[in-house]
Amino acid sequence: MSKTKDSDTGTLYSSTTTLGYMYYSMGNYSRAITILEENKMQGVEDTGKPQAGILRNAFALALVKTRQGRWEEATTLNRQIGKECENLPSIAPAEKLSVWETLGDTLMKGSSSPKGGSKRKMLVEAEEAISGSLNEKIRVLGIEYLDTIERMHLLARLYIEQKRYDDAQQQFEKHLPLSKRLLGLEHRSYLLVIGA
Repeated sequence: MSKTKDSDTGTLYSSTTTLGYMYYSMGNYSRAITILEENKMQGVEDTGKPQAGILRNAFALALVKTRQGRWEEATTLNRQIGKECENLPSIAPAEKLSVWETLGDTLMKGSSSPKGGSKRKMLVEAEEAISGSLNEKIRVLGIEYLDTIERMHLLARLYIEQKRYDDAQQQFEKHLPLSKRLLGLEHRSYLLVIGA
């Protein structure tokens, strides 16, 4: 394949991913799934191996599946994406964190269906993903950053789901003053936490 044809294929692939993501954003999940599934298969056929564009497309596909409540498929896809991202230097650290955060969030949402050991296992994996990304955000960005406090809030919700109320309380006690200072008293997330 010539350099120009490779470039054209990459641009088309990226545009198709963006189109699929746009349909996702508009709530047209069936259209988004169709476009992203076709794009995923085409990307693998063209390259034979994962590349950044393919992983971004797969990430968008996982988001759609999560929104559709297809937890198992979304979780499997997010795990695959996370593993592949680790081996690609062209994936920015922020994108890698997004993948792990999304995995944690998907596991947490999906855990509402299974019972017993399966649910506990999902919540443990979710905690690893969420707390790992939170620690990395604190290390890189600092604690007084919007993404950091959003992860703190998500971790507290996870603790509630695990019935670890003391841990949830401690996390909210760290989160609330930061939320109040960064977002202000009238911000919806602060009001939701205090129950106003």
